[in-house]
Amino acid sequence: MKLTRDMMNATYGSVAVSQTTSKLLLWLFRHFNVSRNNFVSTLLQPGQALLDLGSGDGSFCAANRGNFNRVVGLDISSDRIQHAREQYGNMQCQFLQHDFNDPLPFADHSFDVITSMAVVDWVYDLTGCLQEVYRVLQLNGRFVLEVNNLGYFVRRIKLLFGIYPSVST
Repeated sequence: MKLTRDMMNATYGSVAVSQTTSKLLLWLFRHFNVSRNNFVSTLLQPGQALLDLGSGDGSFCAANRGNFNRVVGLDISSDRIQHAREQYGNMQCQFLQHDFNDPLPFADHSFDVITSMAVVDWVYDLTGCLQEVYRVLQLNGRFVLEVNNLGYFVRRIKLLFGIYPSVST
């Protein structure tokens, strides 16, 4: 879908995503704020192939490269894929541009681990996307799905000050 690709490139394309949470709030709640990449990495068991849906800058793929023979990151933004290739391409991670509203370009049962962190908010055909994940996941594979938590304490504090949460444009 060209519209989705254009929207994502405009939002997350060549510029880094800015941190909108106040540094004071981050400092106050630093013991409760865990990086989602680090947390998801603790859930993964080493395996043959890892697929990261919405790989962004490629840092998650690169951090988990040592636990898998094959690591593939997919993202809709051509700018972010290019950045990931430049930054982590030498680590034998493969990065491909792909819209998750379309079928995944892999054979059945290709991956034993698939991750998707804060991506499903952007997928229009969620049923089709999850069917594709099921198709390419091995029979005893693991799918780690993370969705945005609008009830996160920092977001509640921001709401008190009139700052409304947003997950998509």
